[in-house]
Amino acid sequence: MGNEKFKQRLDYCRTLVNSTGGQVLIVKIFDVTNYYFVTDFRPKSLNNSYHEVINGINVTTIIENFTSHFSGQKVSEDRFKGLIMQMSTESFKFGTDDFLWLTDVQ
Repeated sequence: MGNEKFKQRLDYCRTLVNSTGGQVLIVKIFDVTNYYFVTDFRPKSLNNSYHEVINGINVTTIIENFTSHFSGQKVSEDRFKGLIMQMSTESFKFGTDDFLWLTDVQ
């Protein structure tokens, strides 16, 4: 992915975190970057050799098409929750350290 495109998508993720109070995990696995809205993320520790996402929602399509989802509208928690309401949750573990966990943006 081009550097400019990634920077734009990172800004979209920051906007979501700021507008919803939620957390976004950006993870690159097998050269593919995915974006997850997470409430329960457990990073590696001495007792756990994998990072773990529990009930995360893959919001990659929302991030990739951000302007069409929020065209002319303010990004709000209610609007975002309306978009993700029908999306399924995913729980998984991964070992790569190629990720960014956005927890707060001010």
